[in-house]
Amino acid sequence: MTGVSPMLKKLVCSFLLLLLSASAGFAQSGVGSVQGTVIDKEAGQPLPFVQVNAFQDQQLKAWGVTNFDGDFVISSLAPGEYVIQIQFTGYTTLRQEGVVVASDRSTVLPLELSPLDGVLGEQSVAPPAAPVPATRLSRCGYWLYSWSGRA
Repeated sequence: MTGVSPMLKKLVCSFLLLLLSASAGFAQSGVGSVQGTVIDKEAGQPLPFVQVNAFQDQQLKAWGVTNFDGDFVISSLAPGEYVIQIQFTGYTTLRQEGVVVASDRSTVLPLELSPLDGVLGEQSVAPPAAPVPATRLSRCGYWLYSWSGRA
């Protein structure tokens, strides 16, 4: 910007800086988050890979999965009241209603899941009674395995 007064340069730079900071602040305001830790109620140990869902008006709005330490964060939630539902194989499903998410705040939830009693026992898997015949698909040498047992 040659030939422009230093005062005008400062004014333009200040205006651009103000514009950029205002747009960045506007993009981040108005949303909140839910975070917490999911633990096994009996063992007291964190549960990794647990699905955590956030529902509002019976519609799934967002979800997250716990990390190795049982921690999760569901961000970018509009302010309001949510139902948090936690599901994990071998544990009872937990629904926590009335979770309030406020603008620019994080709601912290410590959550405990109870193991199901006797539902996941040993399972035996038997091989098929007869081998599944293979059928030649083409001259290229690819094989197609018939699941119905017919060639």
